[in-house]
Amino acid sequence: MPKDLISRDSVTGRQKVVKSVTVSTGAGDASKIVELDGAGKIDKSALPTTVAGGTAAQSGKVPELNGAGKIDLSLLPDNVGPESMIVVAGEALSANNIVAIDSTGKAVKAVSTNIAKMAVGYVKTAVANGANAEVFFGNINAGYAGLTPGQPVYLSQNAGDPKSTVPVAGTDTFAQIVGTAVSANAILFEVAGIIEL
Repeated sequence: MPKDLISRDSVTGRQKVVKSVTVSTGAGDASKIVELDGAGKIDKSALPTTVAGGTAAQSGKVPELNGAGKIDLSLLPDNVGPESMIVVAGEALSANNIVAIDSTGKAVKAVSTNIAKMAVGYVKTAVANGANAEVFFGNINAGYAGLTPGQPVYLSQNAGDPKSTVPVAGTDTFAQIVGTAVSANAILFEVAGIIEL
């Protein structure tokens, strides 16, 4: 609750009563004294916060978590964050699909039966055909099943899927390691070159 405080007017030199504020309404509260709220903290309305960055207007502001409770990547220095890029999906993609980039620059399901669809990364969420997909190029992705921990994971003949077994000529056109299984459902992605079978 705002409190009455005694202050000296900088123009007249006289003492005057001012009220503290726990929540700022903006410029109208200029020069008022900030009071801690009921939890003993400063309300964020009294701070120059920002959820996203990237422009000079955000200079000097305090980072604020976004709606997902995370720091927005735009607040991080350039080249810090996940190795990913936004690519238009050339077909509907499911969460955790391993993807290739086709000749038109679109993300499609990678598959070991088509040399033109070798793996470059993966998507974490489902994406509709023609929508923007965030393609990740490394790190750990959990969302698979039946992997053998500690063993290499290969691209499968089932489009977009990994497999823990060695590729077989006649079933697979080429062999490509897409990473190492770190658990039965997670891959440390590290895409390798291909071997034609």
